[in-house]
Amino acid sequence: TGFDNDNYKVVANGDFNATKDSPIGVLGGLKLELDGLDKVVKDLEKRKEGADPATVSKINSTLKNIQAVQLFSEKKGDSDILNLKIGEDGKILINEKDISLLMGRKPVKPITIESATEKDN
Repeated sequence: TGFDNDNYKVVANGDFNATKDSPIGVLGGLKLELDGLDKVVKDLEKRKEGADPATVSKINSTLKNIQAVQLFSEKKGDSDILNLKIGEDGKILINEKDISLLMGRKPVKPITIESATEKDN
């Protein structure tokens, strides 16, 4: 699945499934390929010139989000590649980097019968 225009291209392929086998109820993965983010950043920087403060604030917020994506991506030419995976341990990984805490998730500790029984005593 994808979409594009003159400035960028996005291609996404993956599959997520609801399951009881994951502490967060989902397993799966997604490969996201973003072409042209560097051009989008340059265009946004230009748009800030002479813009009103509210517009500059919105652009800065967008730039922060793009920079966060680029921080975790693998660079391949003009493409930023993100491989997202949610595993049975409940961790959220992007290119094998655990971003669970950045997503507001607390570390997941699987519940076992023994640990549940210990809390009851």
